Amino acid sequence: MNLKKIVDQEYADIKEQTLLDQKGESHILKIFDVFTESLFYESETIVSFYSEHAKELITKKIEQYTKEEITIFSTELIEYLTTKIDPKILLNNVRGNIFQERVGLFLTELINVHFSREKIIDPYVIMTGEYGSELNHVGYRLNGPTIHIQGDCGVNCGEGMKSGNIIVFGNAYHRLGYFMKGGTIVVNGSAADYVGQDMYDGEIIVEYFSGHRTGYRMNGGSIHIKGHTDLCTGYEMTGGIITIEKDADQDLASNMQGGKIYLKGNARGRVGPMMRKGKVYINGNDTVTISSLIKGGRIYHQGKRVY
Repeated sequence: MNLKKIVDQEYADIKEQTLLDQKGESHILKIFDVFTESLFYESETIVSFYSEHAKELITKKIEQYTKEEITIFSTELIEYLTTKIDPKILLNNVRGNIFQERVGLFLTELINVHFSREKIIDPYVIMTGEYGSELNHVGYRLNGPTIHIQGDCGVNCGEGMKSGNIIVFGNAYHRLGYFMKGGTIVVNGSAADYVGQDMYDGEIIVEYFSGHRTGYRMNGGSIHIKGHTDLCTGYEMTGGIITIEKDADQDLASNMQGGKIYLKGNARGRVGPMMRKGKVYINGNDTVTISSLIKGGRIYHQGKRVY
């Protein structure tokens, strides 16, 4: 899969469509203005409160806009803000990672509101080149749409999503699919730590490797890692299924309380410290080292039960 070709072609199509739309009335400046207003909303508020605030502003103040304008917003926002707002004011009022957090949340609400109005089947496209891996909370409580993220995504991508699809043409940062309740996330790269933390349902697919504690406190759903995983895969998971195509690092199934892990490669180091319930199936050729701290559950190696 040539990701660069896909990205370049998809954005070229969007720019062409947007130029056609601009023969009529463009709503992009209105979107910029409403985001600027929302940006300075109580800086200490929690994510869910800001998300509801953004949704309310979008619903009341932006009567019409296109999915192409959502993409343009994601690519041109930095330049717009630095020309419209004194950088000192921006720096003094929007600290830490709150800017990246609010861009991600605002974009998601733009998509959710537009989808509820138009029921668009084609994907909504977000370009993250200006933000790198720092565009956070994209797909927060997503309910129905399909999002293509062209580039990397930041923390908590797909947090609490209920339905729909997120396809990342890049890498994902920490807590991909946190508290996920439905839908599908596909990462055409690698993912950092805590993939699927606290997820209840849905599906996560990662093309390459994932960081430590993949499936941390996982309750349901499925995680499929096509490469290897780092330390403590399945830590404290109570349900769901984790499939790993290659190897898993030390302390696989640590503190596991339920669910199933399928490891097609080797388990590096001990398996099952403080494991109480659940099942682990290992298919690699290396000898499996069972932790002396294991309390329960079942472990199989190449079809044979070894604990």
